[in-house]
Formats: sequence, structure tokens, C-alpha cells
Amino acid sequence: MNLKKQWVTEGFEAFRRGTFGNGGQNLYVSKAGVLQRIFQYDLDHDGYFDLVFANCQNHHESAPSYVYTPDGRREELPGQGALCGTAVDLTGSGFLDLVVAGYYDMAAPFASTDIYFGSPEGYSEKRHIRIPTPCAEDCCHGKFNGDGRPALAFAMPNYGTVRVFHPTELGIEWSRSIDLPIACNLLAATDLDGDGFDELIVRKKDSTETVIYWGGKDGLSENRCTVLPELPASEILQPEEEKTLQSDMEKKFEAPRRLQTVIWKNRRCFTLSTGKKVFFYGSGPKREIECVLELEVPMALAVAVGDINGDGYEDIAAACRVRNPEDKHKQCSFIYRGGPDGFRPERRTALDTQQACDVAIGGRKKDGCADVLFCQSSVGRVYTNHALLFEGAKEGVNPEPRKYEGEDSRRAFFVENPGMETRIFLVNHYSRSSVGFDKTYIYRGGPDGYSPENRIEVPSWCAVDSLSADLDDDGWAELLVCNNSENSLHLDPGHHVHHFGPGGFEPKKTYTLKTDLGWGTAAGDFNHDGYLELVTVCNHWKDLRIFYGGPEGFSRYEDIPLDGKGSPRWIFAADLNKNGWLDLIVPLINADRTLILRGGPEGFSLRRSTELAVYHGACARAADLTGNGYPDILIGTHTDTPKNGELPPHQPHNSYLHIYWNGPGGLSENNKTVLRTDAVDAMCVADFNNDGWLDVFCCSYHGGKDRDVHSFLYWNRKGTFRAADRQLIYTHSASGCIAADFNEDGYVDLAVANHKVNGDHLGFSSVWWNGPDGFDKRNRTDLPTAGPHGMTSVEPGNLLTRGPEEYYESEPIRAEFNVLSAKADVEAEIPPKTWVKVHLRSASDEAGLQEAVWLEPEEFKCSQGDFIQYQLVLGATNSLRSPRITKTVIELEYAG
Repeated sequence: MNLKKQWVTEGFEAFRRGTFGNGGQNLYVSKAGVLQRIFQYDLDHDGYFDLVFANCQNHHESAPSYVYTPDGRREELPGQGALCGTAVDLTGSGFLDLVVAGYYDMAAPFASTDIYFGSPEGYSEKRHIRIPTPCAEDCCHGKFNGDGRPALAFAMPNYGTVRVFHPTELGIEWSRSIDLPIACNLLAATDLDGDGFDELIVRKKDSTETVIYWGGKDGLSENRCTVLPELPASEILQPEEEKTLQSDMEKKFEAPRRLQTVIWKNRRCFTLSTGKKVFFYGSGPKREIECVLELEVPMALAVAVGDINGDGYEDIAAACRVRNPEDKHKQCSFIYRGGPDGFRPERRTALDTQQACDVAIGGRKKDGCADVLFCQSSVGRVYTNHALLFEGAKEGVNPEPRKYEGEDSRRAFFVENPGMETRIFLVNHYSRSSVGFDKTYIYRGGPDGYSPENRIEVPSWCAVDSLSADLDDDGWAELLVCNNSENSLHLDPGHHVHHFGPGGFEPKKTYTLKTDLGWGTAAGDFNHDGYLELVTVCNHWKDLRIFYGGPEGFSRYEDIPLDGKGSPRWIFAADLNKNGWLDLIVPLINADRTLILRGGPEGFSLRRSTELAVYHGACARAADLTGNGYPDILIGTHTDTPKNGELPPHQPHNSYLHIYWNGPGGLSENNKTVLRTDAVDAMCVADFNNDGWLDVFCCSYHGGKDRDVHSFLYWNRKGTFRAADRQLIYTHSASGCIAADFNEDGYVDLAVANHKVNGDHLGFSSVWWNGPDGFDKRNRTDLPTAGPHGMTSVEPGNLLTRGPEEYYESEPIRAEFNVLSAKADVEAEIPPKTWVKVHLRSASDEAGLQEAVWLEPEEFKCSQGDFIQYQLVLGATNSLRSPRITKTVIELEYAG
């Protein structure tokens, strides 16, 4: 009679003594004794793959400028992050041409200026040219050399120059300009001395020193100038500004106190605002600068002169940022009405404005009255604001203005052309939110794929990454959304953790984790205690922080200092040396090394780290690309971006995918491959052509000059990659990706997050459907997104193979007798599209187990004294969910 003996594994301690595949990268046993996969992609348990787009921004960094008709109809003129502009007849046609001076649109490294020529048809791209003026902060027009035609001058302080375009016989030309070695932020032009040549007047922002370069037959010369000295500090009143912490990547440009030219009592003058007063300075034939008006105007940024009420006296409109004397919660600007006795306090009118930065007087009517137009820049948390047109009347101005929507507008003009109604021209800078986007989109999978209507929105704040894992061991995956808050560092909430349950998203359970400005995150049971830990970038992207899981959640954390070695972005966890402990791969985007922090009982620190020679690393992945059983490391690198308008000189292309080939000997710099990329912020590894080898898709975030560029799909040819063996897939500043067989047709599909589409954060991301003929743009689903900076850094499937199964190996035991057969029973929750399999193996010594073949339980036999081990296979289609195993019973049969 045969006898039976049970081998039971139950509880945390028992399962923990086993071995977790890939060092537990996607497998762990919870403190409650549940063996389970970590990462899951079906948040609502409907059996379909959910796509998470970590939206970061919705603002437009190349907002078009607007031309309005009096009844509010508008024309939109593309620009490039303009900070200034002007209106001038450049061709002698009698129509004003509109100049929109580009600064930097966060796309091409160097912006240009757009010129839209006036005609009876209005303004459009049909009559339009561009000229090179990178990082122009101010512009003006003037007849500097007396040829009777206006030239254009641009202040380019990053280069210490003023660039002047004199018209040729063909007009303004791209390459026909001169650069004057004049460092300034502000400039204006007028003929101060009455000799028929305009002067160029310049000033630095936050300064009152003014330099006048006198025009002449030979044009401008830096040696022919007069300096108006700096005013005493006691005369200057600085603006009331809240100095918030700002990212170098997303700095905002405050509107300066303008340098302007005006005509005052038939004299051509230039202006100076000190915060207390406005000064008008003029000159005469002797070129002696004198103050011709001194007026107390608080916090003025710009002024305009004109007879507003038609009484024959010149009035002054001042765009100010000062608290309204009658309501301290509001800002106001002023109109100073002139009279026979000049300006008197009782004739000053306060008008409600908010963030006024420019003003114009125009649109004169038959009764002699003129309108006042105030330009207003960004307000609160949005760039969008309104220009205010106050209609002039005999008794003053109508206090209820007409409003014209603008986008962080910096200049406002009345455009008066022959035979046409007066138009309003607003030079716009950025548009929409100024603090970042506050929602992450989850597109729910379904039998018909994905659609714009089938999505969930969850809170976030400038999100850059996500991961979905059952952090609290309740059988439902939580969604961790990683925020970097780059557009509003002072509002940083940390990372969001969102819960899901039978009713879907459970917003009342959402909480945040304090990161002090974080970025990407890795998850795993790093200390083998039965709770998942989270390691995230922290401290303004300088260090790492580990949140320790426990019965009360993530109630404790410690920082892992990086000692200033560089700034990490997206990090990754993998057991690189196969010792059962997860290591951290930490690319540094502003350094020339990537860090490997070795895992172990001691935890993570620089004391247990190595470095890899990777210049400007941004993200990392791991996979077995050769089939040798070791995780190779893939590190994507970024590209150089301009600093103060400059790129490193003589720098060849330097964005690459670095593949470090791993094996028993570890990693080395002479055992790696580099492949051309364009600023890799994300990548994914999958067998896209079903040939049994893992290929690599690399997102292209920035091509150096353009952001709507091809991403790279490199084909794996039996463990080898070549630079020319690739497919190019057209994307739009691709910043995130994930690969899985979303429709389960046997081909791995690809989802790509587009950060900017044709220069605009409000765009779309795409699902590329794969098939026998590969990827084709005609077989693509586009989904609305708002400047996503990522999807997830953790890919579905087994880390080594990207296959559907994870493997657990038990602690070996010794057979007490000759085993004739075996049966296996598993107590587990096994959701749809998941499975569990059990295998056994044996060997005469423990070392021999590694070479032994896994057998089905009913096929298993062994001899007394042999070492026995079982394997649990936890499978999941597309990593949607996980089996939850609580007990394993192996019944061994032997002869009695």
C-alpha cells in the first residue's frame, strides 16, 4: 500500500524562503502571505488593458497673436513665444505690417520673427516672411540712416547684440542684417535731435541708465552715443511681486517697465518709469538730454500720449500694476487728463486692470475722442487674459471696457489702414494654464479598442510617470501618478496615489506622498519584509527617497543622498547580478554618468554603487536581449537644450541608446552598443515582429531643431542591433510608451504619448495597432492628451522575456523516501485571464537542481535523499491582473 506525505507552504515566512524570479522585480509575497505579481494594468477589472497618460502641461508656448475687428472677429497669426512686436509700414504700401518677434517656443532652439504684410485682404500667412532674431526681448523700427525707409532693430541680450535689418531694394531680407555690440533688454527709436535720422535708445531691464545711439547718414555707431546716468536708488520703487520658486526649464518672463518713445508737446521723447514717477526725456540739435516731464505715476510699465476726450489737451494713459486706492484687492491703471494748468490730482481716473503691461491710444472718432487700449499679461494661474478697450468720450472714458481675449499679451496696437476699420493687434506670448495640467487620463480598454470618450480623469500636477500595483494588498491595483510640478514648483503636491474598487475610481481614498519635487518612481519589496516600497526622485530632482510600506501604509521614509552627482529623472529597478536583491538604475540627465545602486540587506546608498559612462542619461529599462538569462541594461539619453540662448559649440549628435550586455562577468564599457536616438525619455522592449527576439522602441522627444520627428524602432537580429536596421515611426515629441497586445490578436501593439503636437501641448497621443504588415499610420487610434511627460516606466510581462509568466521557486527540501508520484494543489484567487501552474524537479545535490528539468507533478519521481523543489508559474495575459496564492500543497506518494 502506498503512503502519502504533504509538503505545505503557507504564510509569509514560508514563501519568503523561496526564490522570486528576476529578484522579485514583478513578484513578491505580502506580509499577509499572498504570493502575487506586482504590476497590473487592468485598473477596473473589466479584462482590458488600461492606458495611463501622465499629462503635464496644456499651455501653448507658441501662442498665435491676434488681430481683432471692432466687432470681435479675429485673425490668428502664428508666433514663436513672442515677447514683443511692432506695427510699421515696411514697404511703402500705406498698410501697416505686423511684426511678431519670436523669443523661444521650447521647440526649435532658436526662434525667428514673423512679419505679416498688410493689404486690403487683412493679415494672414499668405503674405508672410520670417527673419532670424533668436531670443529677441524687444524690438522697434526706425529710419537710422536717412534712406527714408524704416529698419527693424531687435534686442538680443543673450548674445550682447542689437540686430538691425536695413531694407534692401528687395525689402527686409533674412541674411541682410548687422549686429551691433550693444547689450540691452529694451530699445526704442525716434528722432530726438530733429536731424532727420532716428536715434536708437537702449536700456537694460531693472536699470534706469539709458544710452542714446545717434543716427546719421552712415547709420548707427556704437561709438556715437550719449549716456543718461542711472537715477539714485531712492528714486526707484521695485514692483510688488511674489518671487516663487521656478524651474529653469519653465521660467516665466515678467513684463518689464518699457522703454518707449512718445510725442509730448510736439517734441519727440523717450520714457523712463521708476515705480514712483514717469519721466519724459527730449533733446535738441545740440544733443543735450533734458527732462521735459516728470509725473508721479505709481508702478507704471507703459504709457501712451494722446487727446482722449477731444478737448485739445494731451492726456496720458498709464498701464500700471498698483493696488486700486478704492479697493486694495484690485489692481488699477490710470488716465491723467491734461488741461490748461497741466495735470491735477482730481483729473486722474483709476481704471480696473489686472497685470497691465502696455497701453495705446487710438481709434479716434469724428467727435475728436480717442479710445484707450490696455494690454494685460498672464494673471493668476492662467496665461489667458483680456485686453481692455475703454471708449473715449467728452466726459472721460466709459468705465465698462470692451474685452478682447489675449494670451499673456505683451504689446497692444491700434492698426489703422486706409479704407478699413481700425483693428486691434495683440502680440501674444504663451496661452492657457501657467501652472501645469492637473489631470492624468486613463483610457479604458474595451472590445473595440480605445476611444476619446471612454476615459477616466484622476488628479495630478505636472505628471511625468505612473505605475499601477496593488500597494495595499487588497486585490485592486492602485495607480501611483508621479508629479514633477515643473511649471509651479511652489504648488508641488508630491505624488498622487489613487484607489480603484468595484465601483471604479474611488477619489475619496486618494492621498499624496511628500517628495519635495519628485520625478520617476520604482516599486518593489526592496527589503524583503512583505510590504512594497517606493523609491522616487526627490528634493528638487537631486536625490532619491524610499517610502517604506507597512501596516499603516507609507508612513515612513528615508532619503538616499546622491551628493550632487547629478539630477535623476526616470529610474528603474532590476536584479542585475542575480543575487536576489533589486538594484536601482539611476540615469542623470545633466551628468556624464549613470549610477547603479546595489540592493541588499543594507539598503541603497552611494557607498554601494557603481557608475556607467552615459552622457545625459534620462531613462532606463532592462531585458534579456541575447537569451543568456541575464538582464541587459538599456539607457536612453537626452539631448542638449539651449542655455541663455546657446548650445555647446562644435558638439556632434550626442543622444544615444546605450545597451550594456550583461552576463556572469557583469557590465563593462567595452561590452556595449550605442544606437542613434533623439532625446529618449522613454522606451519599450517587445517582440514586435514575432521572430522570437526582443526589439526596442525609443521615443524621440526632441530632434535638436524640431520636435515633430521620427521615433526609432530597432530590430533585434539574434542578439545584435545595427544602426541602420530600424523602422522610423513619425511621432510628436514622444515622451512615453508602452507595448502589449492590447486587442489580443497575437501581435504586440504600441501606445505612444506625444508631448507636443505641431508645437502645442494640447494634442493627441496614439495607439499603433500591429499586425502581419507591421505598423502603419493608417492603422492608428489617436487619443486627446495634454502634454504628457510619460506613461509608465514599468513594462508589462516578465522582465527578461516580456512573456506572460512570472516564476517562483520553493526552498528545496530532501526526500525522506523514494517518491513514486506527486500531486499539487494551490489555494488561490485566480482572476480571469490569469493562471497558475506547478512543476517539480529533483537532483542528487542542491547544486544540481539548477540543471534539472521541470516536470509535471504526475510525471515526477525521485530517490530518497534527493533534493526536491517546486516551481509556481503565475501567468497573466498582458499583465492585466495577478493570481493571489495563499497556500501550496505538494502531496508526495511513496511505497509503504
